Amino acid sequence: MVRQEHTKKRRAPFGMPKGIVLLATPECWRHSVLTEEGGTLCGRLTGLPP
Repeated sequence: MVRQEHTKKRRAPFGMPKGIVLLATPECWRHSVLTEEGGTLCGRLTGLPP
């Protein structure tokens, strides 16, 4: 019988996500992740058509 490898789940370094916001701009898609602690993590998605 073959056993499955057990991988330990890690928490996200920016906190527990509460919501995600996607914004379309002429150049690319922008995103914001809202956390339970009240913080935000912002960035952009490249390689996708606007």
